[in-house]
Amino acid sequence: MEKRKTKSIQKLEKGILRLDKLSVPYRLNRSDRARYVRLTINRLNEVVLTLPTGCSLDHGLRFVKKKSEWLQRHLEKAGTPIALSRFLKNRGFVSLDGREIPIVWRSEGEAGFMVSDSPAEVEIVWDPGRYDESDLKAVLRQFASETLARRTRELAARHDLPVNQVSVRDQLSRWGSCSAKRNISLNWRLILLPPEIKDYVIWHELAHLLEMNHSPQFWKELTALDPNARKHDRALSKITNRIMALGRSEI
Repeated sequence: MEKRKTKSIQKLEKGILRLDKLSVPYRLNRSDRARYVRLTINRLNEVVLTLPTGCSLDHGLRFVKKKSEWLQRHLEKAGTPIALSRFLKNRGFVSLDGREIPIVWRSEGEAGFMVSDSPAEVEIVWDPGRYDESDLKAVLRQFASETLARRTRELAARHDLPVNQVSVRDQLSRWGSCSAKRNISLNWRLILLPPEIKDYVIWHELAHLLEMNHSPQFWKELTALDPNARKHDRALSKITNRIMALGRSEI
């Protein structure tokens, strides 16, 4: 009988790390694969301290203190994650078919959404007294599933790019992917981006139908589809961590 493998990293602790004027959430992991103390920042702006087996916590915390300026710099750049509902209410719109569509909130009825053409708006039914953030996320994922595939096929048709399947998922860090079978997968959080940035991600995956790499030829194909591709790519990089943190169960 094959011996079942055990996980190499085990979560030990979660709490608040206070260093001088810096106070941030952290996770402590011990790893039998790690050779050195490692300090990273995850998508939720949590400091993750990974210690090799046998390394003391005191040693790890001394290492963190040496990196306090680095932590401060990167955490301030990323910003503090907020609840999905707060983000949406502050922003006031979702991206739909290349446009910013205002959100109208309603508390009566079953959690869900309805799209209206005149006036153009998305009505979201969600009562924080009866539903939690996961219910709101489910509503938005359904909205994304019904609209992102349509937008992808619409853009593909403009350049006669045959697409097989389009799926919408809850990826941890990727905005999208394209397979050799011409299947495209998109992150549901695209609806939370400005329309031109959302479309850029779709164009990016469509360009992979022509070049399955990120070579100069790929960027040539992508720029032909989206002349502002480089500008949009830089804009996406600036907001990726913040948007990717939305809808995570830890928040």
